[in-house]
Amino acid sequence: MNDLYRHVIFLSGGLNSFLSAWLVIKNINSDAVLVFCDTKNEDEDLYRFLNDIEILFNKKIIWLQEGRDIWQVFFDVRILGNSRIDPCSRILKREISKKWAKNNCYFKNNEYKTELYFGIDWTEAHRILKIQNNWDGFIARFPLIENNIFNPKEEAKIILKYYNIEIPRLYKMGFHHNNCGGFCVKSGHGGFATLLKNLPERYAYHENKENEFRNYIGKNVTIMRDGREGKTKPLTMSEFRMRFCTNNNLDLFNKKTIER
Repeated sequence: MNDLYRHVIFLSGGLNSFLSAWLVIKNINSDAVLVFCDTKNEDEDLYRFLNDIEILFNKKIIWLQEGRDIWQVFFDVRILGNSRIDPCSRILKREISKKWAKNNCYFKNNEYKTELYFGIDWTEAHRILKIQNNWDGFIARFPLIENNIFNPKEEAKIILKYYNIEIPRLYKMGFHHNNCGGFCVKSGHGGFATLLKNLPERYAYHENKENEFRNYIGKNVTIMRDGREGKTKPLTMSEFRMRFCTNNNLDLFNKKTIER
């Protein structure tokens, strides 16, 4: 066991995790290390943003990569990710980061002394207990919540503007996150519409992969669900695209469906 790191910041490539890193490095521990888990499905501008972060903090990001991308994981485990289950995040992020932490964090008297920092805000406060349970034995901290920051993305933008660093381009397109190149299996219909509108070729790639997976597994499984008319049923990315292109807006979806 290597007794190395006492402060570890997990970066996702988004604005919240950047601001969390900023708060830790500036106010808690300047020697904290930055860790990023690459799903191999990220937007190319995310890597530019991470490079800018390295320069700003004068720190080399520790880069973790399991080796597979999200679709390889879906096929290997025979489970299609959706809003209720995410084998992609579990395998490509949570498991690989935990394995790394167990081998690289400070360990003494049969317990870890390392503080781990996560970039979740008040809107995700419901995740705190789950994160703490997942990282049992470590000290899980949440700088955005601890510092009562209620609009972290806007505060992050102010800091980045001061240093002439461009925010990740997905935010400019209307995405609320910078994960998996805009394709997140936990996104609602609004997120998939944003992907289709702004990055149609990327949408088409994932649409084809979903169709390929459905044929491979031989079941009517989908990433999205159709919650109209008071009942829920599978909704393929192909069906969603046809509806969206026909109507060219989201009015055909009720609010509950969009925010699913």
